[in-house]
Amino acid sequence: MKQDAKKAFAATLHKKERHQVQYISLIDTASSPSYYNNAVKMEFVNMTGIKKGAKTMFHFAHNNLNVLDLDRSMKFYEEALGLKEVRRINGEGFIIVYLGDAHKSKHLLELTWLKDRKEPYNLGDNEFHLAFTADDFDAAHEKHKEMGCICYENPGMGIYFISDPDGYWLEVLPQ
Repeated sequence: MKQDAKKAFAATLHKKERHQVQYISLIDTASSPSYYNNAVKMEFVNMTGIKKGAKTMFHFAHNNLNVLDLDRSMKFYEEALGLKEVRRINGEGFIIVYLGDAHKSKHLLELTWLKDRKEPYNLGDNEFHLAFTADDFDAAHEKHKEMGCICYENPGMGIYFISDPDGYWLEVLPQ
């Protein structure tokens, strides 16, 4: 295979597979073009660890909540649940803050603040929630009771919910 053909094929493969192609090595023999295609595909699989026919694995990254007052929400999440800012994106007309827990979980809470938003968000029936486990459930319950943010309790199930400044419900359960 001539060098120009190698470059064209590599460019095509790179375009199709985007970021995952780091290099392509071809063996220059008199074999058929299909041999080169197979050799490049095999090399690509070996470089990336992607196996033909393998299922893609997904992992939770974050949940997003839109908030009206970013500072107030950040203070609430730190005081109520110990969540702290781990990353921030300052955009034109918006700010996104990612909050993480003390256990360095990979799953983050994303708070989005929109500059032009003045009215509270309509949460509809608010039939969704995030759940948190507490190392010391009784101490967490007492703290949330003092904060006045408990909005629903179910002692029979051993759980309760707190409400954030925008009205989102957060479930608290023992570990």
